[in-house]
Amino acid sequence: MLHRTHILTFTLLTLAAATAVARPDKDDKSDRNRTLAALDSSLRDVINEGAELYNQGDRSGCYRLYEGALLTFRGLLTDHPKLQRTIDESLAKARAEACQRRGPFTLRAALDKVRSEIAQKEEEQGMGKGKGKKRGKGEQEEDEKEQKKTGTHIRDLAGKWRVTYSHGAVRDYTIEKDGKVSFPEESLRGRIERKKGNFRLAFEGDDRPERLTLGADGRLFVEHYAKQADFPNGKPVHLGIGVQQK
Repeated sequence: MLHRTHILTFTLLTLAAATAVARPDKDDKSDRNRTLAALDSSLRDVINEGAELYNQGDRSGCYRLYEGALLTFRGLLTDHPKLQRTIDESLAKARAEACQRRGPFTLRAALDKVRSEIAQKEEEQGMGKGKGKKRGKGEQEEDEKEQKKTGTHIRDLAGKWRVTYSHGAVRDYTIEKDGKVSFPEESLRGRIERKKGNFRLAFEGDDRPERLTLGADGRLFVEHYAKQADFPNGKPVHLGIGVQQK
């Protein structure tokens, strides 16, 4: 059952978003910018709230929170029919799934897709400076230098991995040789880069990074952090072990 606190949180978030996007002035760029920023902020808070519920073992609460958020945001996305279809398809898929383990991930993927689209709009309007930049020469040199020390390069992580976390969640990773990461069952993307001698996986639209370590036994060890500031010396909130899939 969804706790009353979370119902209140969700209500406040969606009301704030609805107020912000109510009939924005199409000729006012600052008004459009505020609208996008409000939506992005509300989506981030809903996603984080749901993740907290899921990690506490309340999968049903997470599912209902995400479901309610998608239904609400669908009504606000009248100018984005493709996103509305994505939401409809995700809701139908989640409801058809036999267990609640995958349902929250299906709905989370739809929320990520909506947020990614909003981020793209922000970038087009000059609000997303610095997003999506390519790895610079300095970053590549740092990777090569660390590779000589550790014997491990980003491309060594390439492949398909199934990661099982300490709280029971399971996620499939597809890692490309250039460090790009995708998740087959989610509309989530990320990139691996070397930071302070560690492999950091940064997700698009999510400020909770992961540290990836390739073990001598061929397994992939994953440490999930609550926020960027905790990486790499803070305490991870979840641990995972990945096994490469053939």
